[in-house]
Amino acid sequence: MKKLSILILIMAVCICLMASAIQATGINDNTLQDRDPTGPYNLIAALVNCNDVLLIWENPDFVNQPMGFRIYCNGNLASYIPGVNVTDCLMADCCNGCHQFYVTAFYDTGSESAPSNIAEIIISSNNDELASDEGLSLKVYPNPARNDVNIALAGCKGNEITGVDVFNIKGQLIRKLNLQGDAAALWDRKDSNGKRISEGIYFLRASTPLGNVTQKLILTK
Repeated sequence: MKKLSILILIMAVCICLMASAIQATGINDNTLQDRDPTGPYNLIAALVNCNDVLLIWENPDFVNQPMGFRIYCNGNLASYIPGVNVTDCLMADCCNGCHQFYVTAFYDTGSESAPSNIAEIIISSNNDELASDEGLSLKVYPNPARNDVNIALAGCKGNEITGVDVFNIKGQLIRKLNLQGDAAALWDRKDSNGKRISEGIYFLRASTPLGNVTQKLILTK
């Protein structure tokens, strides 16, 4: 009986010591839930106009609702967007060079979620500036569009064949069109396989000997 009492006393002391250690380190269910195990994901960076970058991402089912989202560029905090269901951000007037972006969710406790994947984009407006100096312009209409899209390139000299590439927001090539000189073309809203593409944001880029010009296109249902 005496040995059993001693054993019970030792176990009680061990339990007290463990509880004290947990309290001292601040480990409890509440603090474990302060930070979500995952953060924003599938981050995509797309160039809009010459120096504007559009960031789009997806959010998980957060354990706790964030106050907003922090945008980092090359390891430095570049912007903060308040809101719970934010999934995009336009970074305007980015300088030329290589930019690496990632996004975190930010909480009222001052903590952040795990960072998203890194989306890298290279900005070089030299070609577009040359195109502007040479009077090149790419017109896309109607915009937004539901069905066929008119594409007109002005300022291209001679009868040179100009390639117009259509990209989706992920940077994937959807369709390749050809224009001759200043001719216009009608795009039937179909990809290279002849399938009608879904609604969303797309980019048309014309490549000419004088430079490149890019135009954003919004397709609706």
